[in-house]
Amino acid sequence: QVCIRDRYQRRVRDRFCFVRMSKEVRGCSGSGSLWSCYLNLLQNYPITTKAVTSSIISGAGNFYAQKFVEKRHSLDTKRWQRFVLYGFLVGGIIHTWYEVLNWLFKNRTSKRWVLLKIMVDQLMFSPFLTTFFFTFMTFMEGKQKQLLTILPFKVPQAVVASWKIWPLAQAVNFTLVPPHLRVLFGNMVAFFWNITLSLLSR
Repeated sequence: QVCIRDRYQRRVRDRFCFVRMSKEVRGCSGSGSLWSCYLNLLQNYPITTKAVTSSIISGAGNFYAQKFVEKRHSLDTKRWQRFVLYGFLVGGIIHTWYEVLNWLFKNRTSKRWVLLKIMVDQLMFSPFLTTFFFTFMTFMEGKQKQLLTILPFKVPQAVVASWKIWPLAQAVNFTLVPPHLRVLFGNMVAFFWNITLSLLSR
């Protein structure tokens, strides 16, 4: 009960910590201390830190897609902003999902349990997150009336494409990466995945 209460209090505190976080970040200098600072932020403000990290990487992926894949001369800033906001929202969602997985599977790392964990992740969470992505983008673009036409067409296409990347990535994530760094590892893979999503969402 104490653990549950402490976790709840940490989540409440985590939502209102941008000022404290910014002070801690300003106190960091040098590559080694920056990494230590990031780990400290993960310890003290896990949800907010992961949300901000996800936001930055999501925006970077869309920037790369626009400039170097689509070869756009000028950045579509509204589209870039949508990806930044999406990344922020999804960082907290993924954090919560990984906690659910840890609760279900108790961080077991045997091949059987990891395979089952990947199946649950890819068959349940991947379709949900893909649907959330296209729903979010459609609403942000003001195309709500087209939602029921967009989802049946784009969601299956994106989910099948994701299965070429994420099962292997999650196998590495669930076996080799410490639990507190799994969202960060997923963000790094998502940099490339967001390029695909950026092209699919046009």
